[in-house]
This record gives sequence, C-alpha cells and structure tokens, in this order.
Amino acid sequence: MDSRDHLLFVADHPSDTRYAWDFISAVCGGVAARLAPAGVRTTIAYPELVDGPVPPALEGLRRVQLPWRGPPDLPALCRFVREEGVTALYITDRVARDPAYARLRRAGARTIILHDHTSGLRTRPGPLKAALKRARLRIPGTSVDLVIAVSRFVARRHLEVELLPPEKVEVVWNSVEVPPQPADAALRAQTRARFGIPPHALLVASASRATEAKGIQHLLRAFDALPAGAPGDPPVHLLYLGDGVYLDRLKEARNGMSSAERIHLPGYMPDARAILGVADIAVVPSRWAEAFGLAALEPLAWGVPVIASRTGGLPEVVRDGVDGILVEPGDEPGLTRAMADLLADPERRISMGRQGRERASGDFHRERQLDRLVSRIAGLPGLGGSP
Repeated sequence: MDSRDHLLFVADHPSDTRYAWDFISAVCGGVAARLAPAGVRTTIAYPELVDGPVPPALEGLRRVQLPWRGPPDLPALCRFVREEGVTALYITDRVARDPAYARLRRAGARTIILHDHTSGLRTRPGPLKAALKRARLRIPGTSVDLVIAVSRFVARRHLEVELLPPEKVEVVWNSVEVPPQPADAALRAQTRARFGIPPHALLVASASRATEAKGIQHLLRAFDALPAGAPGDPPVHLLYLGDGVYLDRLKEARNGMSSAERIHLPGYMPDARAILGVADIAVVPSRWAEAFGLAALEPLAWGVPVIASRTGGLPEVVRDGVDGILVEPGDEPGLTRAMADLLADPERRISMGRQGRERASGDFHRERQLDRLVSRIAGLPGLGGSP
C-alpha cells in the first residue's frame, strides 16, 4: 500500500451533476494539485460514477464509486479508508458532528474537513438544547476538525447554531474564473441571435435550477410588470436558463403574460455562464437563504450588474448600490423597480458592472481562494503534517 498521505474527497452528488457542483469539482482539483508536491495523493468518491466527460479540473485524479448516503454505506466506506490508506477526508454539505466520524477515524482517517455550501436558515438552540450540543461536541472523534464555510452567513450558522469553537470554522468564499475581458458587441449580438432576441434589445438574464425556492416565478411576474417603453426605445427581453421540476410551471405562467413573446425559457445551457456575460442585467431572485450565490458572482465576473435577494450569503457577493441592487425575497414590486431603474440608466449599469468585475478579479478570484483554502488545511495530520 502506498505510504503517502491520502486525501479522499467524498462527493454527495453523482459525477455528472451540474450547476454549483461544477465549482465543487474545481475545488477538488485545485486542492489536489496544490497538495501533490507535498506528497499527498487524492481520490474522489461519488455516490454514482456516471460515464461521460471528466471535468478538466479532475483530469488525472482517481475517481471511484463509493456512496455514503447513510449508515448502511458506512462499513464499505470504512473498509475503503482502511484498505486504501486514507489519512484525511474532505466531505461536503454534511453535519459537523456525527458518530460515524469516530468510526472513520478508527479506520485510519486522522483529519476530517467539512466544506459547507448548504443553504437555509437555522434556529439558535435554547439553553437546554445548547447544553446538550456542547456535551455532544466533547465526545471524542465525533466532530469534524475543520469547517470551511463558503460565506460569513454559513460560518455564523456553525458558530451560533452548531456552537462550534471559532478555531474550527474558516470562511473561504466561493470563487470564479474571471474572463479576460467583458463580452464585446459581436458576442452580444451572436448570443442574442441564438434565442431570437433582437441585437439592439436590452437583456435581463438569470440562471439556476428550476425550483420554487429559486424565485424565478417572482422574476417573471416582476418582468411582466415593467412599464412599457417610449416609442423608439429598445425592447427588453428576459432570458432564463435552467431546467428542473418547476420549468413546465414557469412556461405555463409565461404563456399567460402580456410579455410572453419577450420571455425566453430554453432550459439548461452548458454555456450558461458565458451567456450571462452578454446580458445588461442579471437577476438572482432567490426566496431562501443561499449559502453564497455563485449565480450572482458569475455575471459580476463578466462586468454585468446584478439584482439579488437580500438573504443568506448573497449580500456578501452583491454590494447594494455598488455593483448591484438588493431587494427583499419575493418582493416583486421591488424587483420591477430595480430592473426599471437600471434599464433606464446605462451609465449606472456600466459603473456597477466595472466595480463588480474588479471585485471578482480580487476577492473572488479562483486561484486566490484556492490558495487560501490550501494554506489553511496543508500540514494538518494526514495532509502532510505529523500524525
């Protein structure tokens, strides 16, 4: 058996899952590349390994099918850890305390890291429940060694609800690859033509999974309520990119709107990130507390201003009045006003887009955030550090 330290990424999604999970693959590949010079080898385990193209970030990495959906899967995972000499586990979107972690440590894992991208609000525990949580945290081996929180919002949840000590929680924002330059006029016209949108039209765009929690139904109604422009003004079109169980309901709602011919719902597009870059405004109308808001960061990286819900980690990405506008979740009149204000003010759109792109190139640059992440975990037991 290879005596080098061995990091096992345990994914909670099939290998062909899209949207935000593309970013998780980039994190896995970036961490593996940075730890390799220290002699750390990396394997990524999926609950389902699907035939298909391998994400570029994962090329050269060993990938295995090894589900961990619940207690019945734990013996096989422990056996893999023991037989493959796994010394560290990197898990995503699980709980910070679990008796299963003690079994994995007995199998050989010396460090367990949790990267938490989970959305939603949690209730602070009352005195009795807080005392019980603190007692459970003292049970040896049952808590993770480190939580990587993708936002301050997620970090607060671990500190205030899960009651983890501050030294066990580190904020590392999600990140993005910043395009070399904003979309030019030719790309904007070409992309609009793909969807039957006039080249001179103003374009509002959004991309997400088609679920009720993403709030696209609010965006459609808010768009439909936009005041009609004056004669000669460019038409305004809405482009939503995404698929899922809610898409048919969105199409049905669209078909009953006065602006139906200007609302485009083509479904999932593999190049959605680039398509967002040709928009005049991007909108992230989530109804619930997003952990971070990659859907907001990606258009900012192109220099597109963003209107987003004031919830979860989104206010850490979109600075109200600087590179976008924040509205309350589900506030359709607020969405309408925000879109109308930006559509009527091209200079403000340009200024906001420029400031958003500058920040994406700094605070949210992928290589910078990966370096921060690895600097925090490198040298831990089982990751190049002492046992």
